[in-house]
Amino acid sequence: MYAENEIDPEKLAPENFSKASERAQLMHLDPVAVAKYFNTIIQAIINILIGCNKKNNGIFEAVKNYYSVVEYQDHGTPHCHMLIWLHDALDLILLCQKLKNDNEFWHYLLNYISNIVREDINYLCKKGELITNKMVKAECLTPKTILEKQMHFSFLPIPDPRLPDFKKKFCLDLLTICKRTLFHYCTKACKKFNRDLQKHCRFDFPRELVDPPDIIFPEQRVIAIQHISAYFNNHNSYITTACRGNNDIKFISTQKLALACIHYITDYITKLDISTYSSFLICASILETFLDQLSNNDSYNLIDKSLKLITKYLNKMTGQTELTSPQVSAYLLDIDDHYTSNKFVNIYLQTFKSHLMKE
Repeated sequence: MYAENEIDPEKLAPENFSKASERAQLMHLDPVAVAKYFNTIIQAIINILIGCNKKNNGIFEAVKNYYSVVEYQDHGTPHCHMLIWLHDALDLILLCQKLKNDNEFWHYLLNYISNIVREDINYLCKKGELITNKMVKAECLTPKTILEKQMHFSFLPIPDPRLPDFKKKFCLDLLTICKRTLFHYCTKACKKFNRDLQKHCRFDFPRELVDPPDIIFPEQRVIAIQHISAYFNNHNSYITTACRGNNDIKFISTQKLALACIHYITDYITKLDISTYSSFLICASILETFLDQLSNNDSYNLIDKSLKLITKYLNKMTGQTELTSPQVSAYLLDIDDHYTSNKFVNIYLQTFKSHLMKE
């Protein structure tokens, strides 16, 4: 954005901030910068905040493993889905048994979850002050001046931890980000499909409220975390401040739910951009063309015919997948579309086919 210019963010005047449309245009003109910047941010979160590659623990304490997948939206902006496994985490049966018999562990677990997963922003206010959903919605709907629209959080200086009033400035900075990015108020976009028939928000707002303090029901294997704000995303204070934007965080206590989340975020890599009926039309078209070609050449045996047909179909379906310019740039720069502490061996179609043929 300010290429080849030395800029001091603390001295940069707000009236010199670029507009949102200008930032979007620059993003499309330089997708390589988008891919590099996002990779730098995610690597910093993994290495510094989560602390996966350092001796000292991060914000989640000792982390055993992590797995995340990068998804690119249609207009090219990337975001990340991440799962984190903690060291010495108990399985569900042992967890329920310990919660029944160990009152100290009960309070420790609830305190840990409430500090890591924030579901409200009133903890950032002064004593006696309270922010309601109506107040935040009214603030969001108030028309912004041109200067306010240009003042994006990524340009604003981060509070210096060496200052004596750092905690106060940190809370004020975090409160500003939360009100602008974590609060949801429904618009037409919430009913993207069948607006006349769809009654509920497709983003699952308002969220279900849990009024009493955090409660654990070991017999039912339920941990009811307090939720008093129906229109705020769950968030982590440090990740929100570091990313300067929206994030959502959840405590997962069961293996079944963890596997479901793995399937959900991994499915982004393999999902198709075309509808089911379009896929069937493509299959029919490929099959018809393939049969016409085979009628003039009967030298193929049954296995070769099947392999060739599958290869044609896979190539055609892969060719229908839409890739954004930052995503293509990331692949060309050898930036992974996933992050994990494990190592995997890449399997390519041709190598896999050769192995099956040998078997």
